[in-house]
Parts: sequence; structure tokens; C-alpha cells
Amino acid sequence: MKTLLVVILCIVSCTGLIAQKPALDTSVLGKWPSVESPTISDDGRYISYIIKGQPVGGQTLILQAATSDWQRSFAGTGSGIFCDNNKQYVFLRKDTLFSLGLGTSELHNMPGVSSYQQPSLGRSIWLAYQLSGSGKELVLRDLAVGKETRFSGVASYQFNASGDALILKLDSNGCTQLRWVSLPDMDSKVIWSSAASTDVKLLNYTFDNEGKQLAIMIHERVPPHKSNSIWYYKTGMERAVLESDDKTSGVDSGLTISNDAPFFTMNGKYIIAGVQEDAVAEYMPVPGGSMVDVWSFRDSILQSHQLKDLEHGQVRKTYRILINLKDHRVTQIEKGNEQLTEIWQTPRSSFFLLRDLGSTSDKFWLGATITYSLVKAEDNIIIRSLSGKFDGNIDFSFSTLGGYLVYYYHQHYYSSNLSSGKTVEISKSVPISLCKKNEYLLGKLPGRSVGNVGIAGWASGDSIVLIYDDYDIWCVDPEGIRKPMNLTQGYGRAHNIEFRLAEPDDRILSKNSRLLLTAFNTINKDNGFYSVSLAPGNTLEKLGMGPSAMYITSQQVERLVELGSNLLKPIKARDTNSWIVKRQSTVEAPNLFLTHDFIYYAAITNLQPQKAYNWMTAKLINWKLPDGRLNQGVLYKPENFDPHKKYPLIIKCYEQYSQVLHIYFYPTTTGYSINIPWFVSKGYLVFIPDICYTVGHPGQSAYNAIISAVKTLSKMPYVDAKKIGINGHSFGGYETNYMVTHTNIFAAAAEGAGVSDWMSAYGSLRPGIEDNQVLFEMLQYRVGSDPWNGKDLYVENSPILKLDKVTTPLLIMHNKNDAAVPWAQGIELFKGLRRLNKTVWMLQYDNGGHTVFGKDALDYTLRLTQFFDHYLKHAPAPVWMTKGIPARLKGIETRYELDLTGGDP
Repeated sequence: MKTLLVVILCIVSCTGLIAQKPALDTSVLGKWPSVESPTISDDGRYISYIIKGQPVGGQTLILQAATSDWQRSFAGTGSGIFCDNNKQYVFLRKDTLFSLGLGTSELHNMPGVSSYQQPSLGRSIWLAYQLSGSGKELVLRDLAVGKETRFSGVASYQFNASGDALILKLDSNGCTQLRWVSLPDMDSKVIWSSAASTDVKLLNYTFDNEGKQLAIMIHERVPPHKSNSIWYYKTGMERAVLESDDKTSGVDSGLTISNDAPFFTMNGKYIIAGVQEDAVAEYMPVPGGSMVDVWSFRDSILQSHQLKDLEHGQVRKTYRILINLKDHRVTQIEKGNEQLTEIWQTPRSSFFLLRDLGSTSDKFWLGATITYSLVKAEDNIIIRSLSGKFDGNIDFSFSTLGGYLVYYYHQHYYSSNLSSGKTVEISKSVPISLCKKNEYLLGKLPGRSVGNVGIAGWASGDSIVLIYDDYDIWCVDPEGIRKPMNLTQGYGRAHNIEFRLAEPDDRILSKNSRLLLTAFNTINKDNGFYSVSLAPGNTLEKLGMGPSAMYITSQQVERLVELGSNLLKPIKARDTNSWIVKRQSTVEAPNLFLTHDFIYYAAITNLQPQKAYNWMTAKLINWKLPDGRLNQGVLYKPENFDPHKKYPLIIKCYEQYSQVLHIYFYPTTTGYSINIPWFVSKGYLVFIPDICYTVGHPGQSAYNAIISAVKTLSKMPYVDAKKIGINGHSFGGYETNYMVTHTNIFAAAAEGAGVSDWMSAYGSLRPGIEDNQVLFEMLQYRVGSDPWNGKDLYVENSPILKLDKVTTPLLIMHNKNDAAVPWAQGIELFKGLRRLNKTVWMLQYDNGGHTVFGKDALDYTLRLTQFFDHYLKHAPAPVWMTKGIPARLKGIETRYELDLTGGDP
């Protein structure tokens, strides 16, 4: 009996050991597997994707059937293409081209291949691949019958989109030829060639949309001059003809054809190309001259910026030109300080939106008077319309058929009828504001107009423009006659759900189209899909919605930086209603699913590497700010969380991030602020609070949000209120600096690249060029004033002036090559704390910038972990903290080892 009891205890003990998951360690950092680059065949029957990180340090291509168990995997290769009407999948591994029969075990390979191509529309039976070796042989294969045609001396090749033409660039004996191969009859002819005795180079060539025309850029060097020319070819012509060169009229003097690749307008009637200023004379100071920079208040651009231009070679201005293929007339679209900001094309016309800032200046306090011009190219007509002066940027949208231009300006939407020239306000009848809300900012920054959410698109040709408010979508008449209709029936606003289109951007919507919408709940952060019809009597249908993240747009969540590339826009099979989506949550790694209705989902992949480690859970925390407003944040707990234990807590601060509640974070090295999975896996709680800002008081705003959050969390029985740390980077680094100078509630703090002295930061230059002043007055620092009219605000927000109040040990990471926040800010902070005999360390990485990466990020991760472990978990301090590292041992000793003498750092 005694023996049996011992055996049982051993089993229980061993079971417990087996069940105990390890914490994350450095072996997984940067090597975490993930599902990437999914594609689906046109018929929806087959799916391809890459498993990155499997095997470790490599990747594996997976091909599988959508509705059966057929699957093949190939290690060490990237994505390929579905071809031959979805019968084959072609991919290149190293120098071997593989062709896999889909649904079969047939695998053919061709060694010695350097590249391959197929026409972009995907229906073609043609496949071209080039063999390695000096012969530069290209093989053109008819996949339907297996017939091959070979060409030698091919330097480059390109199909047109439909696959009825192939262009070959051939090099032989110093002579270059451009050969047009018509498919499928294989009629081949040289359409352009250079003589071997001339210094002529073919730079690039571009098809029109139909694949019947070609624009060719030629470069010729005739010492001491160099020049470019544009040549033109159309099917039926014997050879390409010169279309434009540096002698072309219609272009301002002193401008020459640039190297920019020319391209056709959608209707194929025009070529758009670039011209540039002649080479600017090299900067040559007078021998013996006084090398002095004269900074003048009259300069429109700071001397520092002018000097950088000289250092990198003076910038040559470039302009767009339009070549009419009917009469060969050339028109310069841009002139002076105009910038081509948008090109809209319809089957009938092309439109160019120009933005003219007037004289170039960095004096933001004077304001900018901007003139917008719309240039319309139609047959032989180049007209300028919509010329007007505006004091800010405008959001423009062009109608599908080219009849209207709708734009947002000063909190209203306007529509210009491009036939009549009449402009009307079309948003005045919308009962809901179409301006973008900002509940995280109280007050208005000067010179910053209230923005809009955006224009979703057009439907029924030109008759409906779809406009977002914060939650819903409106159907608005561009003529301003018909009453606006709330397409989503106010459901979004009533239920705190933001609706945005999830369809492909280029989809043409008819009046009976049913739209797929992505939905994001701003309260509980759930995400999913709805659908709605544009037809009269439409109904909004909920498809699927839950505590996960599938597809969220930047119009729903502004700060997608933390989300990385995890989010995937739904991918549709071209010929069927089959879609690939990627779903994730805090506890579920991003995986692929197949759906036909966005209600039911079939798993394609099930990659869950976090299950092997002590992972984390996420919980949304709600609490009230001192002014009574409701605020939110996300609390992360270890998977093995024990509610009866006390845990150290780290506050991660930077603006608003409660939207990431259902986002899966990959374990990585810390290159800026802490990696949440890394610290949670090691037994920390991590909390990221939203911060609501009041203009002029960003520091106090951060204080109000963070301290009220800490008070709420400290009441939880599992939070060790005496072991709370704080971490932030960049603006979050500033917020961390502010917190430790205004409270002693934190046991440890770590900040990276944060501002400490607002006056010196305001007057400094970022990477020697950019002026910091605008950041403080109008942008992220949210002061809303210069120091002379808001002296008290600059004093209030400067941590440097209250360093004597600091009791919290601080770790600083700030690098000399920081291009965003001057290194002097870290030096001022460190020197001040050192002078006051405060506990402080500073890390400076020679190869770092605003962040660190690679081996430096690993080093920072280890030191940051040791720092918090010591102050929040009673671990011995490492030697680098107790004894430092002398400069003579830099790069030689790391001193990670723990100091077991028990000394206080």
C-alpha cells in the first residue's frame, strides 16, 4: 500500500511537471513561426501559403485543396503562381523550376532556371522561364499542349496582361533589340534596335492596358551630353517611332526627359512621362573663401536643410508631361511649385489633380495658401478647372465615370460637376456630422482643421457617392438634389460599431450590389463582417462578429503600427464566392480560414506555437478618469495566472491602444517599448492604458490616465502595488519622464528616446534638418502654442525642471543617431539625475537610431529584463548595473552576470 501511494505521488508530481509550460526564452525571439502570403486559385479549389519560421530560420510553401485532404509542402521556397486554368502550380526553389499538378502527385522540375513569368490576368496557358548560363536562353511553354519555343540572348522579358504578346530585350555583340512576339501564332519581329557603334541603352518599356501599345524609354550618351527619348509602338506598325525627346516643344526650356518610366492613360490615348531640370552646377566653394553659414530670417528654408541638399547633391525638380498619341502634341502638366497629387482615370478621360503651395517655405506659422487645379485630358483638350485657394489639405474623390469631383473642406463635402462647372455642398442635409471624432483630444490645435473619416467610393456609375461618418455609411447625391440615405440605417452609431467597406478597392458598384463590410465595436473591440445592399429597401445583415480580429481598416483603428502585418484583407477567388480570411486573438495565433458567406469558417491552417509556452490572456479594463470620463485599457496576465498570488505590474504607455485587445503579439526582441508576450510569460502583468489629452497639458493628461489606472489596478488582490513599473518609448518615453518627476508610485521606470526639456527640444533640429517647432505647436506634443505665448505650458510639461523630485530608479535608452528625438534630450536627463545623485543608467547603441534592432535589440531586451527583474521581482542586480562597464571594455564585456554580493545598484 505504501509503495502504491509513492507511485501515485510520483505520477501526480510528474504530471505536474509535464503540465508546467516554460517561459519564453531568447531562442524563440525573431524565430516565431507565422502564416504568410496566402493565395487562392481562380476556381477557389486550391490554396497556397507560406509558413515562415518553419524550419527554424527558413520557410515552407504549403499547397492544399479547399475541400479535401490533398496537401503538399516544399521547404526552402517562396510563393509561386496558379496557372494552366488552375491545373498546375509553378514555383522556383533556388535554381529549379517546379510544376505541380494540383490534386495529384505529379511534380516536374527543370533545373538551371533563374526566373519565370506568366501573364498577370492568370487565365493564360503561357509560361516563360529563363535558363541560367551565358546563353541567356528563354523558354516559352504552351501549358495546354506542352510545346516549347526557345529564344537566345534574352536580357529581359515581359508578357502583356492578357498573354497575347511577349516582349523580349535581346543583347548580342553590343547591339540591343526589342522583339515583339505575337501569341499564339509566334509571329516575331524587331520593333527597335541600337547600332553596335552607338552608346545607346534601353532603360524600360511599358504596355498599355490592352497590351496593344508599348512606350519605350531610350538613353543615349554622346559625350559630353546624355539624353533620353520616348519611343512608341502599336500592333500593326513595322517598327517603333520616336515620340518625344529633349527637343520636343511644349516643355519649358531647361527641362529634359527624366528616367521615370513612361506609362499610358487608361484609355490608351496618352503617354504620361517625366521631365527634369538640367543638371545643376556642382557646388564649388571659392578657394580660400570663408566657410560660413549665414542664417537669415528672410530664408524661406532653414540653412540646415539647404546644406543637406548640397551634401547629397542639389535636388533637380521633376515635372509630368502628357503626350497626345493622336497629334503628338506634348503638354507640361506640372509647372513651378505644382505637385501632381492624384491621377484618376476612366475609360473616357484622364484627370490630374495639382497642388500648388506657392513659394516653398518651412514657416508653418504663416500658414500655407494652397491652390488646387484639376487638369482634364480628353482628345485635344487640356483644361484647368476647380482652381481655388485653400488653407489646408483636402480629401478628394473622383466619380467612376468622370462626371464629378467630390471633396471635403472645412468640415463639409462639396461636389463639382465637371461638365457644367457647378459646385454644390452635398453634406448639409446629412443630420450627422461627417467630421472625424476625437474623444481622445480635448481642445483644438491651431492650424489643424477637423478631418473627415473618408469617402468609401461610388455606386451606380456617378449617381451615388458613399461617405463615412464615424460609424455608418451614407449614400449621397453628387448633385445635392436627392435626400441622403443612411445605408447602414444608423445601426453603427446605435451600437458603437464602425462600418467600413471590406471589398477590393477597384470594385465597380452597381445599384444592386451587396457590399461586404468590416465591423469594429469601439467598446468591446469585437470585429467581424456585415453585409448591406445598395438596392431600395436594403437590409443590414450581421454575418459574423466576435472577440477576435479578422480585418480592421486604418479608418477604424488609426494606430495599426502595433498590429504589424497580422491583419489580412479578405482574399476572393476570382471566379467563385470563396474567400480566405485570417483570424487571430490574444490567445489564438493568426490562421487562415475559408468562407463562402462570412458566417461559417473552415480552418485552413492551425499554427499555434504559443501553446508550447506560458502564454498570456487579455482583459479589457474600464475605469473613470478624474474628470468623470470613462477610459479603457488592456490588462495582460500570464496563462498560468494564480489569483491568490501577487504579481509585479508594468505600465506600457503611449497614446491609445485599447483597440489591440484581440491582437496577437509575436514574441520579439525589444527594439523600443517592451514586448508584451516576453514579459508576461516571465510572470509580469502588463497594462496599456488609453490616454486622453487636453491641448496644452499632455503631461498632466498622461498623469491623470496612468495614475487613475494604477489606483484601479492596485485594488485588485493579485496586483503587488509596491512593485509597479512603467515603460514608454518616443512620446511614451516623454510620458514616462513626466510620470517619474510627478509621482513616487513606481518602483522602476524605463524610457527610450523621450523628450525631457521642452524648451531645448522645441528649438532643436531633428537629424540636423527638420524643425521641431511644428511638433510642439500643432502635432503630437499638443501644446498648441509657442513658448513666448505659452511659457507656463512649456515649464509645466518639462520633466527636466523637476528632476529633484525623482525617487524612481530610471533606465534610459537613447542613441546618438536618433533621427526623431535629439540625443541631447537623453543626455540632459541623465546628467541632471546624475548631478542630483539619483539612481539612473543610460544605454547608447552606436548602431541604433530612434530604435535598435538585431543584436542590439537582443542586448536591450536582456538588460531591460534584468533591470525590471531586480526592482520588481527581487532578483540580484547584474554587474553592469552594480559596477557599470568602462569605455575600454565596450564591445568586450557584457556584464550580464548577476552580482551575488547583494550590493545595491
